[in-house]
This record gives sequence, structure tokens and C-alpha cells, in this order.
Amino acid sequence: MKDSYNVNADDGGGQRGGTYPPPPPSAVAHRPSLTGMQNVAFTGDDHGSGGGVGVRQELGLQQRVDVKPKRVAQMVGTFAAAMAHLGIGTIIGFSGVTLPQLTNQAENTFSLTDFQATLFSSVIHLGATLGCLVGGVPHTFIGHRWSLLVALPGSLVAWLVLFFSRVPWVLILARGVLGFTMGVTCFSASNYVKEFAHKDLKPTLLVALDALRQSGFLLVYGLGYKALLSWRYVAIICGTLTTVVPFMVFVFLPNAPRWLVLRGRMDEAERSLQFYRGRDYDCRSELLQIRNKLARRRDSVTMTDQLRNMRDPVLLRFVVIFAFLHFVSQFTGEVVISAYVVPLFELAHASSPYADAIIVGAMRVLATLVYFLGVQRVGRKRLVISSFLICGSSLAALAISFYDQSRNLIFSDNEVIPIITIAIFSFFSNIGFPVLNLVDVELLPVTARATGLAILYGTYYFGGFIATITYPTMIASIGPSSTFWVYCVFNIIVVVIDYADLPETRGKTSEEIITKEREEDVSKHGPLPSY
Repeated sequence: MKDSYNVNADDGGGQRGGTYPPPPPSAVAHRPSLTGMQNVAFTGDDHGSGGGVGVRQELGLQQRVDVKPKRVAQMVGTFAAAMAHLGIGTIIGFSGVTLPQLTNQAENTFSLTDFQATLFSSVIHLGATLGCLVGGVPHTFIGHRWSLLVALPGSLVAWLVLFFSRVPWVLILARGVLGFTMGVTCFSASNYVKEFAHKDLKPTLLVALDALRQSGFLLVYGLGYKALLSWRYVAIICGTLTTVVPFMVFVFLPNAPRWLVLRGRMDEAERSLQFYRGRDYDCRSELLQIRNKLARRRDSVTMTDQLRNMRDPVLLRFVVIFAFLHFVSQFTGEVVISAYVVPLFELAHASSPYADAIIVGAMRVLATLVYFLGVQRVGRKRLVISSFLICGSSLAALAISFYDQSRNLIFSDNEVIPIITIAIFSFFSNIGFPVLNLVDVELLPVTARATGLAILYGTYYFGGFIATITYPTMIASIGPSSTFWVYCVFNIIVVVIDYADLPETRGKTSEEIITKEREEDVSKHGPLPSY
């Protein structure tokens, strides 16, 4: 990926940035469609921060333009991306409600063995690792929209294979392909929204993606309720809804304006931005901001440049700590509960495991909305520490409940404890994890963000694969009580790492944080080596 350009270096959100070729000379020079604008007075350097406000000199007259961007087109584009994110939730949560059917020989012409069921649940995370790391390469040439137009049909084909197949290993292969397309979709859909969204609307639109992704869990848990629908019909409903609908919308949407600028297609970029801002909006000033911002960052556009920048001792320490934190966080129980939610409630002798799963799905959606309301009002460290402490406490109570059941003690017949503890855990884990993802972006500087996030999310998904594939073995070897005590300890480890090693990022730039950390290191250990 030599000579690639980081288009999402300054974007917020928890998704990994992408790389593109640097703007060609045609994109840096004034294009004919932009030469009519003279003496532009910008209000800021952020994407969309001008709000369509500028000063133009036309025919000797000074004319002020103050038109707010329209929201309808941006909401349509976000709807398409959100429907793709809905599919991510259904892919991850699918095994949680269908494994009881898939492992029941009486309900199928075949059944999965314990090992095959474990692979069925876990292989999507291995596929997602490859999808995020390898799937980002084509974006250089075709952009996020066309990546989605390729990935969504691929996902539909994998869902159809699930529907028609009678061979266990073909089912597992289809799940791996779904994981790969999930990685591409998560990367492309999020960054497509980031590239067209106006600054004032971007936080709300990105939260909509998170909310729909969590709604995917609720959808698949609802469709799988009490196995009233065959797992095959659950697959075909999830597959068609989350691929055909967004595909049909993306067909009629333009490519993202920032990618078009990078490809030197300025006329198309202007039409795309005009589509998303409205025909009365003066998009040319915002387009020039995008072009000039991209041109100024040519010193850190390649993967080699960003890896070289990460040799800074302070920055390298942050990347290593976060890579470890992302890997460890997958053993806190969140990914395991998502993948095995109904078998887990059956293990806890719940009378209505499918209804309990729906409650868990609803708590995930509610947590996303609470996160959106509170993330700008509370410090990041406080949110992470409090969320994972509550998660650890919930799993400790669940572990005690399992221990009590195994010995027919005080609460052995109480079915309320498992659903209460898992619902509380699901709520707070879906506050803690988005905050960790936000800190990633706020902490990594522009000069290393894309490559740094690629490393972090690679470890994140790989950790998910290890956690889900080892869960059944842990249950069989040490029992459910000890298993969830282990997950409780990992929640405490996340709290300790965040408290001891990670700075507060709310209201600070990455440059300010790194400069302060560097000064503290100099005061303790003397001057740091320069690269």
C-alpha cells in the first residue's frame, strides 16, 4: 500500500481509518468548476465546519452565503449504511439463538458436533480480522460505496448457502465468509458516512450506525424466539433484509466526496457534495477545505510513513497498551454472551431462555442511546472504569449463582439472578466498549491513526476468535462458575490498565496528550530518543 493516503485520519468514532493514494496533481490544482470562487473566507479547517458560509467576489459585488446543509440526503445515506450495520449484529448474534436447533439431530437431517458448533460460532471473528485488514486494500481503487456494492451481494450469497446447505463444514465456511464481509462492511459503511456527513450532524449519524448494529442482535434474537422459525428461515430473513435493502439504496447514491477528491475527480466530488448538502448550499468552499486538508498531510500518508511515526516511544507505548487492552477485553464475556446467549441461559436453567435473549438484545440497544447522551458529559476514564467494574461485579454474581446451582444451595431455584446479571452486564459492556473505541481515535494522532487502528482492530477481532472458540472447552473443563470468575478477572484487568496507564482524552487533542506524556517521561528518565 505504498503511497497511500489516510482519508479518515481525523475522523471520530470507533472504526478503523482507511488509506488511499495521495491526491493527484489534478486534485491539488484549481479545477475549472471551482475557479469561479474567489476570496473565500473559511470559518475553520474541519470537514463541513464552514456550514456553507463564505465571502465571494462576483461581478465586483460581495455576496454572503449562509445556507445550512440539508439533512434528508445525509439521512438516506446513513439509512443504507445503518441497514448494513444491522446485518453485522445479525451475523454475530445468529449462533446465539440457532445453536440449539443446529445441534439437535431430531430437528435436522444433520447436527453439528460440539467442535463444529464451536467453529460455527467463532469463525466469523477470524473472517472479520481478515476482512478489516485485507478488505481495506480495494478501497484505494473503488472507494467505500463500491466496496459495499461488492460485499453486500457476497454476504447475501453466504446467507443463501446457510439456507440451502446440508453439509456442516459448508455451513462453517459460509460463516467464515460472512465474517469477512462483516469486516469489510463495518469498515466501509462507517467510513462512507464519515466522508459525506456534515460536522454538525456526524456524531448523531454515527450513533445511528451503532444503534442499528445493536438492533441486529435484537432482531435475530426475536426471529429465533423459541425456535418457532427454523434456523434456515431466520438466516434467509436476516440475509435478504440486511443486504438487498441497503444494496438497492447504495445503487442510487453517489460515491463519497472525499474519495472523489483523492482520485482527482473534482467535478464528481462537487456533485456528490451538492447531493448531500442540498442544491442551495455553497458546497465549493467545503470542497476546497477537503482538498487543502488532504494536500497538507502528504508527509504521513503512506503505511510506511505511519509505521515510522509510531516509533515515537510515547506513541508506541500507547499502541502496545491498547493492542493488549483490545485483546484482553474480548475475554470479559461480552463476545461470548453474544455468541452463546440461549445455550448460556439453558445452562443456567432459565425457564424462558429465548425471551431472556430478547431482553439482552433490548439492553444492548438501550445502552447505545445512553452512551450517546452521556459520553460528552462524563470523562472517558470514569466511564470505562465504572462500566467494566459493574460488568465484573455482574459476572461475579453470575458465577456465584452457577456455584449455588451446582450444589443446590440458597438460590438454586431462583431463575431471576441469571437474567438480571447478564442484562446488567450487556447494558454496561455496550457503554464501556464504545468508549474504548472512542479513546482509540482520540489518542492516536493523525500521523499514525489509520495504521494504528488497523493494528488495534486486528487484535480485537482475533481476541474475539480465541474467546469464542475456547468458551465451550472452559465450560466443560472447569465448569460455568469458574469460567465466569475468569471473565470477571479480565474485567478487573481492563479497569487496572485504564486507571494506571491511559490518560483522560475528553476535551484534549492527541497532540496535547502525547506532548504532556513526553514531558513527564523526560522529567523522569531524561530526553527520549528522536526518530
